[in-house]
Amino acid sequence: MERTKVAVIGAGQAGLSASYHLAHHEVDHVVLERNRVADSWHRGRWDSFRLVTQNWQWRLPGPPQLATEPEAFMTQADVIGGLEQLAGALDTPLRTGVTISSVEPGSPHGFQIETSAGALAADAVVVATGTYHHAAIPALARRLDPSIQQLHSSEYRNPAALPPGAVLVVGSGQSGWQIAREIHQAGRQVHWSLGRASRLPRSYRGRDIFRWMKVLGLLDLPMGDHPAGPRIRHEPKPFICPSPGDEPEDPRRLAQEGLVLHGRLELVNAGKARFGDDMRRNLREADEACLGMATLIDTFIEHSSATASPPAKLITRFDPPEPALDLNLRGEGIGTIIWATGYRSDWQSWLKAGAFDRRGYPLQDRGVSPHLGLYFAGLDWMHTWGSGLLYGVADDAAHVVEHLLSA
Repeated sequence: MERTKVAVIGAGQAGLSASYHLAHHEVDHVVLERNRVADSWHRGRWDSFRLVTQNWQWRLPGPPQLATEPEAFMTQADVIGGLEQLAGALDTPLRTGVTISSVEPGSPHGFQIETSAGALAADAVVVATGTYHHAAIPALARRLDPSIQQLHSSEYRNPAALPPGAVLVVGSGQSGWQIAREIHQAGRQVHWSLGRASRLPRSYRGRDIFRWMKVLGLLDLPMGDHPAGPRIRHEPKPFICPSPGDEPEDPRRLAQEGLVLHGRLELVNAGKARFGDDMRRNLREADEACLGMATLIDTFIEHSSATASPPAKLITRFDPPEPALDLNLRGEGIGTIIWATGYRSDWQSWLKAGAFDRRGYPLQDRGVSPHLGLYFAGLDWMHTWGSGLLYGVADDAAHVVEHLLSA
């Protein structure tokens, strides 16, 4: 059986970062990737996709991968190109097209990895597959009229590719926000079912919101110091306007222009849908998060020498009409439903080593599992807000490798 010191599973930003640090320390290792470098970035993004984080937050190791302006926003192609350039510069020991069926504790130590290319033994394993593995579509979707097209947000490409008619977007995270907004701006009638996701302003008092979060220490705040504690890992992420200059940008503004807002989707039966009566409450809670961030920034400015523009209005003063709780989808001309309902994680079906919590999230301390030799990289809120992002993934990968070398 082939042996290696370390097997890294996944060739995205987390896996490539781990490989960089392993190579720097001359550790024998191999990177196993089911498809291709940056595969998750090739799939599941719509045509107009851009990151909501700015280029200065690209903090992967090695030589510079992007020659773009620090305040600009990367496209899907930018990210893929940057990761491919990083992989090439690293001369990564990379094996693509390798599917892993199981990772189990070896005897007397280490791990045995069963793959489509044969078995592999490793002293340690770094799982760098991210947090999002399978599209999460609610079970109630099976009860819909089959004549209504259903798409997960990962399958959406652009408004012109949709069938004629109105569109119902379910979910108010980052994907739901951008997709509902784009289809609305294309002139289509949109119904948008809001969940509990909060929102943040794109910019405030003359700076991008992430510049302020960096100054305030929020990007680097350890999860253990967050008021919500470990549950923050499972909370809906706030949505942020993807393009500067359009603010104030909140769901009320779109409703003012004719988009129809609904509460959480609770039930469907053939061509009918029922929504909760929480639309206005969800809007109000999203506003509170936005204003709460503004208050933090205002307080910081007041007690520091920071220069800033005057405060701006962050909420559109418009009270959306109270929608009917019951909706005849066909009667409203809805031909498409887009499920912007996120993803579910799946490690336990193939990773037979290590401990998981009751929600299936790996038990770990900044990527270090209680199971000897098992590590993780690139998880959401693994250590900080930036752990699963281009901003913080490399720092966590470096920590994992340092622990691995000292174990």
